[in-house]
Amino acid sequence: MVPRRLKVSIMHTSGRFIAGLFVLLAGTQVRAAVMVESATIDSFSVNLNFDLPMLTWNGPVDASLITIDPPLDCEWDWRNDHSIDCVLREGASEPLPATAYRIALRSGLWSQSGEEVAAQQIEALSTLPEISAFVDEWIDGEPRIMLD
Repeated sequence: MVPRRLKVSIMHTSGRFIAGLFVLLAGTQVRAAVMVESATIDSFSVNLNFDLPMLTWNGPVDASLITIDPPLDCEWDWRNDHSIDCVLREGASEPLPATAYRIALRSGLWSQSGEEVAAQQIEALSTLPEISAFVDEWIDGEPRIMLD
């Protein structure tokens, strides 16, 4: 857990303490937990982008905090303060084409400002197959269409 510090002046009478606490809380902006802004999958990795700079220097990423279904044989590592990648291990199968992968995060990752990542589920679609078509020739007024 990331420690947080809060300076509070405690007043002697209970009425003033409650009023002071109310003013303190009324002026505090409450922020929801850290969220994943986007998730992408390509032929060699999964990438998650967070909405806040993350605490990336706290050691290796605990792989039990993030699961992928269908499973991929990859290893999580920070790309930068906002992004984490799961890079496929050598010899691992590539992600299935045109497949929806469900990525589940549990609490345990932290932003640099002390907010915890919310438990959340994200869906990412792997690379779609590409197809191209062209008219190869015209035969008796009809196009001969070739697909690649």
